[in-house]
Amino acid sequence: MQRLDAGELDLVIGRFTADSPWTSEVAFAPALSTTGAEDAPIELKAAMRNGENRWIMTVERASRAISQKARHP
Repeated sequence: MQRLDAGELDLVIGRFTADSPWTSEVAFAPALSTTGAEDAPIELKAAMRNGENRWIMTVERASRAISQKARHP
């Protein structure tokens, strides 16, 4: 995540909780999958640098398409 913040990476995919300290630092795409307890889910999702709006929109669209296919095979 530090490399993403420094601009060395364009995208990081990982598992994040709702209270991740990165929530206010990066843009998260919609979850690709969710695991864990209902009251504390862990989401697999992409994180991108804030301010890269076109890139963020592209990744969000792809994430939604993947998560919809996973729910409706």
